[in-house]
Amino acid sequence: STLYSSAASDVYKRQVSTQSTWGRAEESKWVNVTKKTETYSTETIRALLLKDVIPLNNYWRKTLIEGVPKELRGDIWQYFAHTKELMRESDPKMYVSFVNATEAGQDLSIEQDLARTFIGIPEFKEPRKTGKNKLFNLLKAYSRYDTEVSYCQGSNYVAAMLLLYIKDEEAAFYTFCAIMKRDGWRRMFVKGMKRLIEILGVLSTKIETEVPGVYLHFAKNV
Repeated sequence: STLYSSAASDVYKRQVSTQSTWGRAEESKWVNVTKKTETYSTETIRALLLKDVIPLNNYWRKTLIEGVPKELRGDIWQYFAHTKELMRESDPKMYVSFVNATEAGQDLSIEQDLARTFIGIPEFKEPRKTGKNKLFNLLKAYSRYDTEVSYCQGSNYVAAMLLLYIKDEEAAFYTFCAIMKRDGWRRMFVKGMKRLIEILGVLSTKIETEVPGVYLHFAKNV
């Protein structure tokens, strides 16, 4: 919604304008984290991030809960998504070819959603035909890369958040691909939206367990 988009862009602007000693301290800690994980397997890293399979030690838990400092978010996200590895394995001309592909029906849907995605961010307002709108380019390219999902409303916010912190458009695209395909989040957007249904089921169970009064209220009034 427009209200959500406006609020989200305001939060982002406040984050960018805020400088703190905490941020500088966290930077050095996360640089250290990337060094520590160089000897870990991909499965171990992902398990640590997902808080699943392998229990987190206190260092990792504290670091993850406190969050990645904004100055390093783009680099850290790419690090854990193995973006550079994915780029090396892919055709170097793939992204550009997708961006320059003949326009199709879904491109109009993408363009319509640009106006309501983080409306306070000027770079997402660039007309698509100028070729300078990174968000349009990324979503158009993904719609060609994953033809089953193509473009689905909602994925624009994921892509936009990546572009706010990963300034290299192509790197943001490959990070988005890793999230969607390798980590399985595309199931939120394919026909039937199976993962969304699973997540809503987990949320419903959690509400029923933790706040039964609220659950009963929803059950009676929805």
